[in-house]
Amino acid sequence: MAINGTLHKYNARHVAFEHATKDSPDAQEHLLLYIGGLTDGLLTTPYTTLLAQSLPKHWTLAQPLLASSYEGFGCASLQTDAQEVAECVSYFRTKQKKKTIALLGCSTGCQDIMTYLLKADSPAVQGGMLQASASDREAMGMFVTAEQMKIAVDAAQALVDRGMPEEIVPKEHLPKFMTTPMTARRFLSLASPNHDSEDDMFSSDLSDEQLARTFGALPASTPLCIFYSGNDQFVPATVDKEKLVQRWVDASRRGNSAVDEEFSGVILGATHTLEGSPEKTMTDFFGRVTGFLRKIEQ
Repeated sequence: MAINGTLHKYNARHVAFEHATKDSPDAQEHLLLYIGGLTDGLLTTPYTTLLAQSLPKHWTLAQPLLASSYEGFGCASLQTDAQEVAECVSYFRTKQKKKTIALLGCSTGCQDIMTYLLKADSPAVQGGMLQASASDREAMGMFVTAEQMKIAVDAAQALVDRGMPEEIVPKEHLPKFMTTPMTARRFLSLASPNHDSEDDMFSSDLSDEQLARTFGALPASTPLCIFYSGNDQFVPATVDKEKLVQRWVDASRRGNSAVDEEFSGVILGATHTLEGSPEKTMTDFFGRVTGFLRKIEQ
């Protein structure tokens, strides 16, 4: 399959792919920047190509490669991701003259969006969107026994205690499905054994105080939209999705953050990355995205 578009070099080592649209290049005034999840890279999320063709007039979709893309996430962090996203935003704003820029994160990319918005020195964007903002900690618990998790956590914590947080956790100590080389620091951030790591933003058991430091601390000037997958295969069946999203909305209200309640919500029938979702689900999702983008367009 050939995908038409433009490959941009937004810093010395990384590129971003901007999908072609029916608009002339001069008419492409607004940008939706898509940030994928763990192991994602260019065009690996099935819906991005379709979404690019469904955007409102004068909007384009671009996806940057980050140091954490593909297998790089095991040695990366949310802070380095946010810095690279900032460089990409600055490139498109200054070099490509984009007027409105919005961010869309999928899966662990949602943590990147939250981290970016919570950093006071991030270049301004006009909106952020979270798609499939599932908890990595709770997802791991669906596939790993408590005993297996303890072995992995103990091995990673031992490295940290010895002053070696950037050392790779020996493969034999990690769950079998984890084939990516992983530093002790990043593994503990994703596993979050104490329920307080920087990656642990979306778990259903977080306290109101913890949510106040994330959803409640977002800038009031940057609207956030939440698209939670109704059939997310990486969310435990015990999680009340509607209640969880409402807790995030409530936390944002208490903190005077700007969560968009018109288009936020649980997307019925949606899988984690929307792969295999019914056509009406895709239509619902695309409609919410385009509706939100029209609201924030400058």
